[in-house]
Amino acid sequence: MNNKLTRRRYFIGFVFGLASALICFDNDAANAELSEASNFLLMITSDSCPWCEAFEEEIGDGYRLTEEGKLLPLARLDYFHEMPTNLRHISPAIMTPTFIVIRDGDEVCRIVGYPGAELFWWRLSEFVEFSNQFDAGFIKRKN
Repeated sequence: MNNKLTRRRYFIGFVFGLASALICFDNDAANAELSEASNFLLMITSDSCPWCEAFEEEIGDGYRLTEEGKLLPLARLDYFHEMPTNLRHISPAIMTPTFIVIRDGDEVCRIVGYPGAELFWWRLSEFVEFSNQFDAGFIKRKN
């Protein structure tokens, strides 16, 4: 019985180790994408955050299909990982989720927390305007 318990512990350790490696790999891929993009929406997230889960369920993958998503692609970064080198000058998030609008490598604004889909879109629209004459929009700078 002790031998069976030991094998189970090794298996569980292996699974958690593999999951950690995959999370780090995904974070490295995300950091590579962040270093190439100039305008995007950075979501600071955490696996243990119920509000992050609510965002993913309500908006998540559908965000990329919206006009805002085309103008500001969504990049996710785990709260417990370091900021990419080109974004280390940005103030760290104090809670999750935090959405940071990045333009040309600088923070334009941030939305702290997720109050639901309707208020998220309203807050994001405060920082993004669309022109009737062009498909692309432009981002307002903070005053």
